Amino acid sequence: FPCHRPTRLSSGRFILTGNRSFYYTDHASGTSGWKSAVKPEFKTGETATLVEGSLIEHKDSVYTLFRSTGSTYDGFLWQQSSKDGAAWTTPKKTNFTDNNTKSHLGRLPDGRYYYVGTPDTLKVNRGKRTPLVLSLSTDGFNFNENYIIASDNYTKLYTGRYKDGQFGYPYTIIHDGSMYVILSRHKEKLEVIRFKLSQLKVDSIGVKQKKT
Repeated sequence: FPCHRPTRLSSGRFILTGNRSFYYTDHASGTSGWKSAVKPEFKTGETATLVEGSLIEHKDSVYTLFRSTGSTYDGFLWQQSSKDGAAWTTPKKTNFTDNNTKSHLGRLPDGRYYYVGTPDTLKVNRGKRTPLVLSLSTDGFNFNENYIIASDNYTKLYTGRYKDGQFGYPYTIIHDGSMYVILSRHKEKLEVIRFKLSQLKVDSIGVKQKKT
C-alpha cells in the first residue's frame, strides 16, 4: 500500500514507497512504467512491521526514513538509501525517535531539509502522537532546530481500534510562503494546520527571511 503520494526527484523520476517495497518510473506523468526496486532484507535478528516511510533527496542520493509498528517497535526510525531509487541499501536503525506515527520529509524554499512528525525522546506514552513537531536541518542528517507546531488536545468522541493518536499521519505541502500540514485527529477528523515560513528563524546557510 502506498504510504504517501509519489515523490518526484530533481531528475524527474517518481518514487513510491509501499510498506517495505519501493517502486519507480521515469514516465513524465507518473501514470505508467512503474518498476519494482531491489530491496535487501534486514540484518539477521532485525525486522520491522507495517513499514511507513517518507523520502528525502540529497545531492547524490535518496533516503527514506520509516517507522515500524507491532512487537518490534522500540521508538526509533529506520533508514535506507539509494542512488536513484532503483536499488536500496539494507535497513539500519537510526537515533531518530518516533512516537508510532507516520512522518513527512521535504525541503524548504531556502534549501533546508525538514521533518514533520511526533518524536519520542522521552520514551513515554507510546502511540499518543503528540506534540506535532517540525525539525530542520542544513545537511539533511542532523535535525537540530525544532519547533512545536501543535500540542492541543482533541477529545476522542467514539471508541475504536488504534485511535489514541492526537496527531496522526502528517503530510505537508508548501505553497505561497506557508507550510500546510494535513493530519488525522484520533482517526475521527482531518485537520489542516497552516503557518508562515517567515516565522522560522533565519537559517544558517545565508538566506534571510522576514519576521512576523
